[in-house]
Amino acid sequence: MKPKFLIITIALSITAFLFFNGIFFDFSEKLDEAKDVLDREIIQEIKKDILTPPPLRVDKEESVEDSFLTKTGVLNWTNVNRNENGLSSLKHNSALELAASLKINDMLQGQYFDHVSPSGVGPEFWVNEVGYAYIMTGENLALGNFEDDQDLVQAWMDSPGHRANILNERFTEIGVAVGQGLFEDRRTWLAVQVFGLPESACPEPVNTLKTQLEAYSDQAEILRERLNKLKFEIDNTEPKRGQEYNRLVKEYNDLVNQYNNIASEIERLADVYNGQVVEFNNCIKGN
Repeated sequence: MKPKFLIITIALSITAFLFFNGIFFDFSEKLDEAKDVLDREIIQEIKKDILTPPPLRVDKEESVEDSFLTKTGVLNWTNVNRNENGLSSLKHNSALELAASLKINDMLQGQYFDHVSPSGVGPEFWVNEVGYAYIMTGENLALGNFEDDQDLVQAWMDSPGHRANILNERFTEIGVAVGQGLFEDRRTWLAVQVFGLPESACPEPVNTLKTQLEAYSDQAEILRERLNKLKFEIDNTEPKRGQEYNRLVKEYNDLVNQYNNIASEIERLADVYNGQVVEFNNCIKGN
């Protein structure tokens, strides 16, 4: 009876070894595919769009004393026009307002009227300077003694490029600055609108998921190396029976179970992470 029992045990061990051996290599291929996620599914680098229509300069007969502009009024009339065109109001953002104010001061100090200063400083500089992380930004400029806030915004609305910024459905925030000063030896008003779509508008993939994926991949790689060594030992162990052989087979099968569980978890996390990556990339593209 003892020899018969031994033969059955060995047969079961060999069957189990072959069975798990097949599963191991099946999951090994799946793990390679899942690990490719970390290389293949990369978060698209944010392309920071900057919309800058030609500056609006209006020469009017009104003197600076006859003209009066306010940043609150400009914001209100901007949102009136958006609402009339079926768009939601832009939210005031203090950082963008500061960027607009810095822009006015720089134009007056440098005596230029353009999106880019003579030294090459563009609108993105001021937005970055105030710490506003954006996906998209835009800048409207105006110079002249406009009658009031409504008159100024209407002048922008009558200009296709400025109108496009005001009615851009992707912008969600705005900062406005107005000011008067000497420009080309004449006292006049300057106005700046800085529009923004913040990075926070697009939810980034959860970093902990990527960290988990990397940790599981490292664990699986260690297990795979151990499994390959064990397989080599088993293949070269003679005879294919006995306590030592059965111990190696059991250790191999136990490790295969661990490996397969990790590989399955990697696949699950990869699916979740990939979904978040796709959502983020579509968001920054405006899809």
